[in-house]
Amino acid sequence: MSSPIVNPATPVATTTATVPSQVQFPWKATLRTIIAMIVSCVVVLILIIPVGLDTFGPYMSADVQGKATWILGVLVTIAAFFTRIMAIPQVNALLTKLGLGATKP
Repeated sequence: MSSPIVNPATPVATTTATVPSQVQFPWKATLRTIIAMIVSCVVVLILIIPVGLDTFGPYMSADVQGKATWILGVLVTIAAFFTRIMAIPQVNALLTKLGLGATKP
């Protein structure tokens, strides 16, 4: 096989360690997590809760859907909190050492 021809005038990408976007823009990562969690929760509220109420409705109190909505809101808040914590450079460095960081190991 032949090697690809490289134009000497074309800059070649180097493999330097860059700061991941989650660490550079922690609030964007947090906002992405919030949006993903809200979309997931909406799917749960629209599709899964009604099936559960139809199936288990006679055995549950009337305010189960309200409590489920509240619980999903708490889960969104917790996910956003931990996303923000994991975007702290020192935490990301520890996670990278464990193979769970935002950069390639």
